[in-house]
Amino acid sequence: MDQPVRFIVSCTRSPQRVGQLRRIGAAHLRLWGIGSCIDTANLLISELVTNAVRYGETEDVSISVSYWRGEVRIEVDDGTPGRPQVKRPAADEESGRGMLIVEALAEDWGTSEDGTLTWCTIAVPEPVVPKSGFWCEWRQEDGQRLSLAAMSTPDRAIRWARIQMRVIASAIDASVVGHVWDWLSDGWRDPPWL
Repeated sequence: MDQPVRFIVSCTRSPQRVGQLRRIGAAHLRLWGIGSCIDTANLLISELVTNAVRYGETEDVSISVSYWRGEVRIEVDDGTPGRPQVKRPAADEESGRGMLIVEALAEDWGTSEDGTLTWCTIAVPEPVVPKSGFWCEWRQEDGQRLSLAAMSTPDRAIRWARIQMRVIASAIDASVVGHVWDWLSDGWRDPPWL
């Protein structure tokens, strides 16, 4: 992505907004092509918005989610000054783990200087871009990989297979390798033993 993308939503402070804002956040992350972080972002949005709904003193809550250079930033503004505390509740306590979850899942988190906005970031790994080509590998009977390579064309894949077969043939010195070698060298599309 060449430039940052961002959305901002403001809504009334009520418990049903938590799920709505989580779904809006997930939809934007999918739109931006970074679906790999949706689960983590959903948890963080839930915790930050729930805190804003429970402890905020204003009528509105605002959320901003942005993505730029491998980082998602989530900001929730409830207009109420104060820094949320990371608590260590006992195992039998039913609440109080929100900021502990944020601290555990986020790369970083904090508040604005006036304490009205709480933010956190998630590192998003660069997406794996599939490339066209051919995956080649030789494996033993037990599945152990002997050799592997990625080739751009079928001809290169066949050439690689021929070279590897030569190496394997010299290593194991088996007569059946001669038939396979002939097939790979001459008429790989029509095996002679079929």
